[in-house]
Formats: sequence, C-alpha cells, structure tokens
Amino acid sequence: MAQDNKADAVRLRPGQAVDILVHQDALYDRADVRRSIIYDMTKGDKIILSQTTPALASYHLGNSMDITFVHKGKEGPVRLGVNAKLMEIIKEFQLFSNEKVPALLMVGHTDRGLKTYDLRMFHRVKPGPMNRVRFILNDGEWPLMNLSIGGLSFNHASQQPLEVGKTYPAFIEIDGTGYAVDVKIIRIWAAPDPKRSRFESVSVQFVNADRRLEFVLGGKVFEIEREQLSRGLE
Repeated sequence: MAQDNKADAVRLRPGQAVDILVHQDALYDRADVRRSIIYDMTKGDKIILSQTTPALASYHLGNSMDITFVHKGKEGPVRLGVNAKLMEIIKEFQLFSNEKVPALLMVGHTDRGLKTYDLRMFHRVKPGPMNRVRFILNDGEWPLMNLSIGGLSFNHASQQPLEVGKTYPAFIEIDGTGYAVDVKIIRIWAAPDPKRSRFESVSVQFVNADRRLEFVLGGKVFEIEREQLSRGLE
C-alpha cells in the first residue's frame, strides 16, 4: 500500500541502504522484501544498486518493484520509496578502481517525489513478552511466531489438528483488551526440531477484522517495528 508524498524533501541517494519490495502476496499475507544499497544514480532515472540478499534472478527482469527506506521524521519512522523496473542484472559493476561487484540496474521515476509505504499489512513482526499480545484458539493460548495487520503465525499442538482452508473463531488480546476474530488457516508446517514434533507451525489470515481491530493491530505492529528500529534490527 503506497501513498503519494510529493511534499517530502527527502530523496534517494548513493550509499543509502534500502529495502526492495519485490512482491506482495495478499493471500499468504506476506511481502518479499530484500535488502540492498544504492551504488549510483544517473540521468534517465537509472538507479544502480547492489545485488539483493537473497539475490534477484533473471526471471525477475522486467518486473516492477519498490525501492523503499525508513526515514526518521519528526513524527517517528516512516517508510518512503519509489516504484522502479528491474532492467538488468550486472555481473561485474566497477564499484572502485580495483573492485567489481554484482549489481542491479533499475529505472524509476525519482523526479516525481517519494511515496509513503505501509508494509504492515504484509510485514510481520515478532512480538516479545513485553508487547502484551496473546492469541487464543480452541480454548488454548498459543505462542506467537509473528504478527501483522492481516494475520499471524503461531505454534500449535499437533494433537489438536487444524485444517488448511477452514475458518475458526479465535480471540486476540492486545494490551489487555480482547477482540473476537475469525481466522482462516493458510498454511501448516511441521516443526523442524524432532524434540518439538508434537507441535506444528500455523499461519492464519484474519477474515473479518473490523476497522477498530485493524487500527489497534496497526499501532501494535508499528510499535514493535519502531522498537526494532531503535535496536538496529530493521
């Protein structure tokens, strides 16, 4: 989700660390975000960046992506960026006189101003014990793996089987206030640790969250993301 931010004087610049939003998947409530660094910006809206982690491949060529970064403004951190198209994967870019590195060539309309991005609908954060978020399903409270505005993932006892595609009534408590919400099971996968074989990991999507719950979830996700930013984890 992006909004025009033409009045913002902040600009992309060489040497800047950025997050490239490669793809958004609303069904699975996730975004493919990969880190990079801007090496150079040239005429014709050309932007040369470091190869991402993980690396972009030839099948990404021609795709539109978003080059974003977090700006710490007066009212707190905000994510800004521009839309760009991946034109070339450069095997050897002359970064210094004695150093060649893999790079990406993208073309974006940097002269049209930056947009404001809200990745919280897709971007999942890991709540800690102090964040006061509880999730209850089938009369049991289950530890959260991550949380977003659109859904969450949690560890669940495999002895109480859940069915992918099925919707269940659930309860989420945030800062002491509880909210009833239906959740749709999107994915279930086994715990990789054999010692935890009686548990499974479950990803769900909220299917009837009202505006009040979305507002509260958005605030909580932003709070957790801001904590991560302050600790240098973003």
